[in-house]
Amino acid sequence: MEQLVKIYSPLGNKTFALLVAKRAMPIIFLLIILILIFAFKNAVPSQFIGIVHSIILTGILVITIFLCLIILAGKLEYSHYAITIDEDSFKVRRGLVSEEEIAVPYRRIKEVVVKRGATEQIWGVSTIMITILGEEEGLAFSKETVITLPFIEKTIASEIQNLISERAGRAQ
Repeated sequence: MEQLVKIYSPLGNKTFALLVAKRAMPIIFLLIILILIFAFKNAVPSQFIGIVHSIILTGILVITIFLCLIILAGKLEYSHYAITIDEDSFKVRRGLVSEEEIAVPYRRIKEVVVKRGATEQIWGVSTIMITILGEEEGLAFSKETVITLPFIEKTIASEIQNLISERAGRAQ
């Protein structure tokens, strides 16, 4: 017998790593600056070498603190990121500070597309794009909305796409 409710949470280690990586770009920029300072410290006059060492140590401390905060924020976002597929609709729960839950009945789903760009193929992840039709006072209209679910592991994304497409096809 087919399981009527399927919950996807957690969404895999790659999803967690990419949620952290998307926040880490400023840290990478700071790290590059710190590496350049370290590489060219010999060009600094000897009377200022103490200041350069202080800048390097402060930079290492700042990067470490921010990296810890970024990992914590990524872990919190990851733990609040879930996809539920039940008999009537699919639900997406996500958010860090303010959590949101979106529920979409299958009858409103127009299409489910799994995108895999070059970077996503390298990481083995996908972005699921679900196009839904709007509704006003019980009447469907052509205004479309796209729900984007980034950084889903490839196998999980394919499974979600198949389940939602199958159930949306039955609801039409």
